[in-house]
Amino acid sequence: MKLRDLDFAALPRWPAAFNQVPKWAFEDPDVFDLELERVFRGPLWHPVAHDAELPKPGDYKTVTVGRTPLLVIRGDDGQVRAFHNACTHRSTKLAMAFRGHTGDIECPYHRW
Repeated sequence: MKLRDLDFAALPRWPAAFNQVPKWAFEDPDVFDLELERVFRGPLWHPVAHDAELPKPGDYKTVTVGRTPLLVIRGDDGQVRAFHNACTHRSTKLAMAFRGHTGDIECPYHRW
């Protein structure tokens, strides 16, 4: 089922006199998918690292935005860039540690 096919009127309504988030809001996979769509797949940028976290070329950190694992690294030119933290062939994570320093990014499975 696609998000655009979801019948929003059929979702449980938030009780008017209720001042807490209802349990179903945390358990319903359709609500979770809707949150992913509206929060992480929208047109807005999401800060994932502060410039000071990556002071030297080759410094990196890994983060997950929604369900997307990212590798944020400072290049030799001093620019900070973010990439999918996955090999394009078998989706093996390129960086396993939360943060570190590397000379080259390579797939631990393929070694390229």
